[in-house]
Amino acid sequence: MTKVALIQKCPSTTNWDRELGFPTDLFNLSSEKRTKLLKRDIDLPIITLEAKQAGFEGFCEEYYDYIIVVGSEPTKHFTKVTAVSDLTGRLVDGKSGKKNYIPCISPAMLAFKPETKPVFDASVKSIKEIVSGKGTSDVLDGDYALIDNCDDALKYLQYVRDLPTTTVAHDSETSSLSPRRGHMLGISISHCLHQGRYILADVLDDLCLNVLQEIFEVKEAVFHNAKFDLHFFKYHLGIDFKKAKIIHDTMVQHYLLDERQGTHGLKALTLKYGSLGDYDRPLEEFKTEYCRTHGIKQEDFSYDLIPIEVIWPYAAKDTAATLELHNKFLPIINNSPQLSGCYYNLMLPALMFLTDMEYRGIPISKNRLLAARGMLEQELDDLRTKLYNYPEVVELEKEQAKIFNPNSVNQLRVLLFDKLGLDNGGALTATGALSTDSEVLQDLALQHPVANVIHEIRKKTKLLSTYVVKLSAVIDRDNRVRTGFNLTSTTSGRLSSSGNFNVQQLPRDNPLIKGCVKARPGYKIVAVDLTTAEVYFAAVLSGDKNMQQVFINMKNDPTKYPDFHSNIAHMVFHLKCEPKEVKKLHPALRQGAKAITFGILYGSGAAKVAESVNLALMEQGLEPTCTKEEAQDYINTYFRQFSRLKQWIESCHQEIRTNGYIYNFFGRKRRLFNIRSSDRGVVAGEIRSGFNAIIQSVSSDHLLLGALEADKEILARGLDANIFALVHDSVVAEVREDQVAEYIQLLKDCIQKDRGCSIPGAPIGVDEDSEPGGSADYSSGKLAKFYPHIAEI
Repeated sequence: MTKVALIQKCPSTTNWDRELGFPTDLFNLSSEKRTKLLKRDIDLPIITLEAKQAGFEGFCEEYYDYIIVVGSEPTKHFTKVTAVSDLTGRLVDGKSGKKNYIPCISPAMLAFKPETKPVFDASVKSIKEIVSGKGTSDVLDGDYALIDNCDDALKYLQYVRDLPTTTVAHDSETSSLSPRRGHMLGISISHCLHQGRYILADVLDDLCLNVLQEIFEVKEAVFHNAKFDLHFFKYHLGIDFKKAKIIHDTMVQHYLLDERQGTHGLKALTLKYGSLGDYDRPLEEFKTEYCRTHGIKQEDFSYDLIPIEVIWPYAAKDTAATLELHNKFLPIINNSPQLSGCYYNLMLPALMFLTDMEYRGIPISKNRLLAARGMLEQELDDLRTKLYNYPEVVELEKEQAKIFNPNSVNQLRVLLFDKLGLDNGGALTATGALSTDSEVLQDLALQHPVANVIHEIRKKTKLLSTYVVKLSAVIDRDNRVRTGFNLTSTTSGRLSSSGNFNVQQLPRDNPLIKGCVKARPGYKIVAVDLTTAEVYFAAVLSGDKNMQQVFINMKNDPTKYPDFHSNIAHMVFHLKCEPKEVKKLHPALRQGAKAITFGILYGSGAAKVAESVNLALMEQGLEPTCTKEEAQDYINTYFRQFSRLKQWIESCHQEIRTNGYIYNFFGRKRRLFNIRSSDRGVVAGEIRSGFNAIIQSVSSDHLLLGALEADKEILARGLDANIFALVHDSVVAEVREDQVAEYIQLLKDCIQKDRGCSIPGAPIGVDEDSEPGGSADYSSGKLAKFYPHIAEI
């Protein structure tokens, strides 16, 4: 009879025999129930086989055929596995070398992460199959080999080119995450399942590269996280992907099938859907041991440190895994009209456009960065001198016998609340301590100037460290910074940025950093923005004719109806002036109307809307007079005017409740895995998240489609213009001065193109801004106004 042990962190109420359908010997790492388990808490007795057979109580590895380890603590304690979710339900090696351990995620996760139930159920099913002998963790044998000479490389590439197969998987191994800061170690190719070749980059001569180019032109290529590899293939091997037949990406494919963050890694997907198992385990073990032996951090490890005999089996299987995933994912996408339309018409064209955009890079002025650094350092020195001259700070340093550190939250609390006796209004951190965040410091500045000095120190320190210093360190030799624009990292469908620099986090209201984005002589930085995009698409998608009429009025008579929020303020607050006068006469109410609009769209109640309106009033120096009752009146007035909008919002909410998912206009599917939760707060959050995605993703997709079509038209016309960033709702480009007008009109035409999601006669609004040689601060003259000595550089 098969003997099975199950080890959990501590005693629980889970009936494992009922869950699994077979008996187990149950053990606990700790005999006492604990939230956090420390090493000293582990009291599980470990006994020998002889002792177990003699009837002694305790855990004996040799006694059991299979050992199920539940949760991260038991898994890490008995095996080399560090992420239980990657290998849940699979056989793995124990630390002793015996391969009879089966990790399993803890059912306790289901209480706060209901979406993990399918994973837990699949783990239990796999465990049952393994224990019954029906399942296996054995990895299928395959045809994998290393190619380390030119002749064999050429023969293999010619063989792949001439095969009748239609799809080939590719991958690259590199010494760096950036093609300009590292080199290629080799490339992997798989032309069929359970097959792969790893070719050393050094043996790829011109003949080999010509054949490789031909392969891309006659075969469908598939990568996992294609943009990374395309950069290296292009920069180091000279591959021209504009001639490629088609580029597939299994990361993008899986994102369309499950848009949750953190689920798209090749290893995790292979373990879940593939047959290669934990194939990169030897490589990971080498990496861990190397870092430990040589005293370096894991993030400082690069693949050129791995011996060829270790890296090539892993690399050759990377493409085999990618091809296997492609064969599973693509048919599912092709069988869905929405998903296939989104994949072929949006995601794949966007993939190639973003790759080109990243390759161009963001033009940066090193001299402006240097000047900005010197200015910020001087301002920080002045602020610190001012800080340390306050009598209360001097006194505190004497009491504590150490220099006051404004970055120390504990010291800051002592100064602000104990020494100065300031009142932070009851604002607390997540742990219940008095908050000293930016908003609190701004409020405290009204009580004592030292709070404002500390707030300024924080702001300027962040500008210096997060932007100026970091940007300076990642400028390439051509004075450009190259970052990544991610298609698969947000559930809303919006782009994100990562890599050398997160361009999406550029401070919007401070032109200093954006001013360091500088065009070459004879060129301009041109930024073109969507205006009121999310509200516009809400008007379109809802079919609300009254709301659409607001945009039509703005298009037909922009003098009388200058902008959406002024018109809404005029309507909601019953203002006596003309709509065109609202921005000048009632700026706070205009901001309040904006707060109401977005509050309504994204599910805020009257209390939240009142809070937003009051915040807008205070920002204009006015008293916060909006009550919850008044806010509810505003909401009612809004929905009486735009009743179809209200109906559409309610129907979307109901669709999410009923189906647990919703599609956007371009075919993206937003899945709400926790919609069946018993927690009403969780359900409400899922509904808000799903509805937000409908609007935000359409806005983002519309801009992305406009930009990529404009990029093609720029190439077709031969314009000297390069789009290098999509930031929030802006398209930013470097354009030759004499072609700016033509470029702007071209981009406007592409962005305002009717894709079936527009108001007839009133396309989406577009604003543009440009400065000679200038700054992409999206507002002409700001750099010269606030930092004239830097603007002159």
